[in-house]
Amino acid sequence: MRRESSFSRKVAWTLATRLLMIVNSVAAGVIVARWLGAQGVGQLAVINVAVTTIVQLGSFGLPSSNTYFIAKDLKHLRAATVNSLLFALFVGSLLAITLSVVATIRPAWFSSVPPDLIRIASVSIPFQLLTLIGLNILLAVGKLREFNLLDLVAQSLQ
Repeated sequence: MRRESSFSRKVAWTLATRLLMIVNSVAAGVIVARWLGAQGVGQLAVINVAVTTIVQLGSFGLPSSNTYFIAKDLKHLRAATVNSLLFALFVGSLLAITLSVVATIRPAWFSSVPPDLIRIASVSIPFQLLTLIGLNILLAVGKLREFNLLDLVAQSLQ
């Protein structure tokens, strides 16, 4: 009975976190739309899609594989965490530089977004990659409270 109660509580907290994230997204969307106007929101969308796509493709499946291998055997936790940190910083930096160069060479690919804005946003790539990997490591070790909190804070700050 105790185990079911703990599981139910974790599910409830995760659901509450997701609902709060939805409310945050709607509120932020309204504020950003009023502040930036239609063109600014379009530019922000292009920037977000570019950075998010780079982060997802550039993770090379590492977040999912970390979750699998760490959950299977906790002996992998330290090595996976250290390797993931190095990967996120090194590969994330390379991806950020690549996106900046592409924005300069092919500005038409980014519609009306100035290359300077793409370069500024690309700085976040290593950190977003680190957050993505970190979330999956927290999930693998069963730290759902920390997972939900970090996910909420990361989404709120974007």
